[in-house]
Amino acid sequence: MKVVIRWFLIMVVLAGFFSCKKDKLITDGSAKLSFSVDTLTFDTVFVRLGSTTKLFTIRNEHKQPILISNIQLEGGENSKFRMNVDGAPVTNTSNIEIPANDSIYVFVEVTVDPTEDNLPFVIEDKVKFETNGNEQKVILRAWGQNAHFYDGVEIESEVWDDDLPYVVLNSMVVKEGHTLQINPGVTVFMGPNSGIFVNGNIVVFGGIDSVDRVVFRGLRLDEDLDGTPYDQIPGQWLGIFLLRGSTDNKIENAELRNGSYGLSLGSASIEDLPNISRANAPNLILKSTKIYNMAYFGIYAFLSDLTAENVLIHSTGLNSVAFQVGGAYTFKHCTFYNRGNAYLDHKDPVCYLSNFFEDEGNQLFLVADLEKADFINCIIDGSLDEELIFDPVKPELATAQFNYSFDHTLLKTKKDINTSGFTSIKKNEDPLFRDRNKYDFHIKVESPCRDFGSNLSIITDLDGNPRDGFPDLGAFEYIP
Repeated sequence: MKVVIRWFLIMVVLAGFFSCKKDKLITDGSAKLSFSVDTLTFDTVFVRLGSTTKLFTIRNEHKQPILISNIQLEGGENSKFRMNVDGAPVTNTSNIEIPANDSIYVFVEVTVDPTEDNLPFVIEDKVKFETNGNEQKVILRAWGQNAHFYDGVEIESEVWDDDLPYVVLNSMVVKEGHTLQINPGVTVFMGPNSGIFVNGNIVVFGGIDSVDRVVFRGLRLDEDLDGTPYDQIPGQWLGIFLLRGSTDNKIENAELRNGSYGLSLGSASIEDLPNISRANAPNLILKSTKIYNMAYFGIYAFLSDLTAENVLIHSTGLNSVAFQVGGAYTFKHCTFYNRGNAYLDHKDPVCYLSNFFEDEGNQLFLVADLEKADFINCIIDGSLDEELIFDPVKPELATAQFNYSFDHTLLKTKKDINTSGFTSIKKNEDPLFRDRNKYDFHIKVESPCRDFGSNLSIITDLDGNPRDGFPDLGAFEYIP
């Protein structure tokens, strides 16, 4: 029995010895590291904001462990880049062992200093690796961009010109009685959960050419971990909010993308809602503008006045256009389309019309006349069987006007168009867009929208192309 126990103890000790014994490090001078990239590239980074974190991997593709004697960020403490190796923030570290056929991560961020230059400038550094007498490097490269920064501020009257980009962080407010004028070519980068709230008024004068359009977009210029550009992901910023009492607003030749709301007119806090009236309705003239990839609404209007022409709205999480508590709205030569995408479910119809509002707790009930909701020479289409919802107040609760008109319009609906409010309707016909999968909403030569519009004396389309005496429906005139 003692012999058995003795042999058992010997085996345990030997097992412990062999289990604790480390594999021998590879010391061959020809053994090198492998890297997931030879150059780690950052897209444009705005001064003083830093960047998103990027990473690369160091791989040991050998059958033995390898020891990295030194990893060094060549720029040291003065580098614009910051490095984290295997979980530790460092500029210089030694004796990092990588097991056989294994890898470790290196995370990198970058911050750039202000300059007066309005063109991107390059920032570079290198991470140097020393292993078995070999020296290898991974290049770090970023493009920096100076900008005008607005961080949680209220502004008075200002004019924004195309000298540098504009970055809005933590929202901004245009004070009552003051005007924000934005001139051609300006790009406004909006930070997360940031919006532009207008008590005074906003005037946007973009140009017809794409380089001269005024663009409102999210701040992120890079890609997510799956390689999808953040520019394609909705909900990157809040939206533009025209608050009650905001008048004389004009937006022309603009592009609003990847936010939560495109434009919100007349919304108010729950505390302020009982004070809304026709007298403090905000108003807006909207021309030649694209609104798309919004997490919620393209346009949400709450007892407001809006006139729009040559407007394209597509890819929204809720309605493309939604009106509540009445108001007065006119759309001419507009294209509204929704089918959802990888980030947006299309469950709510493109258009929603209502003349009342009731909160979920039934503590507040508001009603006002929908004086008009006119759609002329428009396209309203999508992947649902019904893309138009009428939601008037119940007669037993209140009395209010509910006026609408669809005239020379292609409309996806189950509604009876042989009734008042519908004139010259193309019902449930395919508009034959050039390529809806690529969000190209120009119409094809055989489209039923061609030459079907009434002459509204709108002489150009969203692209600035001329319209003839028999205009096409939607925001784009067919051009061979």
